[in-house]
Amino acid sequence: MSAQASQGTSENPARFRPDLRIQSDLADPDLVEIEDPRNGARYQFDRQTLALFRAFDGARDCPRIAADFNARFGTSLSSEEVARFRDEALASGLIEYATEPAQSARPRGRAAQTSGREGAHPDETLDDDEARGDERWTLINPAPVFAALARALAPVRLLFLLLSLSLIGLVPLALYTLFDNQALMHQDLAWLGTSTSYFGRLLFSLLLINLLRCLVQGTLIAHFGGEARAFGIRLRFGIIPRFFIDKSAIRDFNRRAKLWTWGANLLFRLVLVAAGALIWISLRDSASSLALNALVLAHAGLIGFVLVCLPIRASDGYRWFMTWRRLPLGTLKLALHILGARLRGKPLPTSI
Repeated sequence: MSAQASQGTSENPARFRPDLRIQSDLADPDLVEIEDPRNGARYQFDRQTLALFRAFDGARDCPRIAADFNARFGTSLSSEEVARFRDEALASGLIEYATEPAQSARPRGRAAQTSGREGAHPDETLDDDEARGDERWTLINPAPVFAALARALAPVRLLFLLLSLSLIGLVPLALYTLFDNQALMHQDLAWLGTSTSYFGRLLFSLLLINLLRCLVQGTLIAHFGGEARAFGIRLRFGIIPRFFIDKSAIRDFNRRAKLWTWGANLLFRLVLVAAGALIWISLRDSASSLALNALVLAHAGLIGFVLVCLPIRASDGYRWFMTWRRLPLGTLKLALHILGARLRGKPLPTSI
């Protein structure tokens, strides 16, 4: 831990979250269960670990906590071990800062600027984790538009549910169509490549899909009672334009609403894969340019789906999976921290 970070946390000690639900009437009397009401995640710890969690009261720093804990339980924890325990518990969301951290310890980037909610999880104040540090320009407040769309589409809600269920059969059929007709697909792609239009159409499709995805998720946020108060453009890696919306309202949704909102990004791309592949094979013999555009759209949807599902960043696919498994969103960060420590041969606290 750097001296700067140590100074920041000593000026602003962390505290065990008071809203966590603790259940002690388990089969094993030495264990307690902690439930996070924000995401439904459940943890089991022994009572000594719970005591260490509770030692973070927002008033004591790590050296003081280590000294008091050792005096109470006869252990030999160092302040560095307590600091590592604190960092992992912060990543899991079980403890938090009692007040805003000092400037030296505050996270940089858009997360610190757009949250506006005390205790908001950093992965839910951004459009996605890859947006950290990107240049972002907010264009409008789209909340009224999303609210109007949610009201207008409410009567056909059942139709969207049926469409989502139909993907169980349509997506395998679309993938089979693409793989079973590879010779025809390569022939069309070769023609597009010769005309130098494939990559242009692909980039346009990716940008259009990104825009429509914001529209779908914003409408769902409004449907579940939230507000997406920002819509704009960011430059990923400083050069790739992408649309974004404010999705911080999802933090307050129940588990079902979170699953639908995070999953909307995945379902929308699967719809494009299914529709693109089936339209392409149906219209290919008609010599229509719509068939070629549908093929490119299917490719763009499939590429986007794979990227969104990769568990290497806090994407919507990752968030959906963590919510479905009732795990904290900080699991990825914690796993990478543990992996890094293992690769460097550093010891880990035995508590988490």
